[in-house]
Amino acid sequence: MATKTARGRTRSRTSERRQFTITVAADLGDYLEQQSATTGMNKSAVVSRALEAEKAREEEELMREGYEEMATHDRDVLKEFEHVDREANDSWPQY
Repeated sequence: MATKTARGRTRSRTSERRQFTITVAADLGDYLEQQSATTGMNKSAVVSRALEAEKAREEEELMREGYEEMATHDRDVLKEFEHVDREANDSWPQY
């Protein structure tokens, strides 16, 4: 969805930014500066990329947990109804 700025320009909501002041350990600060120099991205972009990767990792982990939980449920349902398949197969004519 596009929004209008005070000067009448439009911008998408995805381009909205928030400013934070953060403090990190010295070695992480060194790594941030190294990544910024290596990639040619500013520090904000490096941090944003790292946070996006962490967010994606967390979402993937949640999906994995959900699939594992559903697999347990699916196995229980399969056990509960496996006799139905056997009975249905026994009732079909053998050709």
